[in-house]
Amino acid sequence: MAPRLATTISLQITETNYTRLCHKKSILTVNGQFPGPTIYARKGDLVIVNVHNNGNKNITIHW
Repeated sequence: MAPRLATTISLQITETNYTRLCHKKSILTVNGQFPGPTIYARKGDLVIVNVHNNGNKNITIHW
């Protein structure tokens, strides 16, 4: 089986103002989404993930 090409994913973490039921709060979004995008990979795939934290909070990513 031929090796698969590497997939590179860029995740931009930003703070975004969110309003729901007349209450405004700041949330962290990934590429402008909450929840963030789903990453699909199969066994043997090489996935390179670049995370850029543009927010004011420390973050962790869980796989």
